[in-house]
Amino acid sequence: GAELTGLLEAIPGVVGVRGLGLLLAAELGEDALRGRTAGEVAGACLDAGLVVNGVTPTSIRFAPPLTVSSTELAEGVALLAGVLADGPIGDDPDETGEVDR
Repeated sequence: GAELTGLLEAIPGVVGVRGLGLLLAAELGEDALRGRTAGEVAGACLDAGLVVNGVTPTSIRFAPPLTVSSTELAEGVALLAGVLADGPIGDDPDETGEVDR
């Protein structure tokens, strides 16, 4: 749990990590959420290949298997960091180059 906690705390916008062992929740600040809910962030994570769930409007839960490797933890946290860096939903240009609003 300490390894995952440290990795999560290093992500910009994660303002707190709570839980026990590998069952952890990361509290996301406004700069990480950027107008999204934790549920929307969790959905974007799923699209990227990371299974987490939004447990409050501002926190997401991690529950990796006990057999998870350090490499897998780092990969998962990197996916989350990438999703958080992508910005608000609807700000990606579509095929025409227009931004959905």
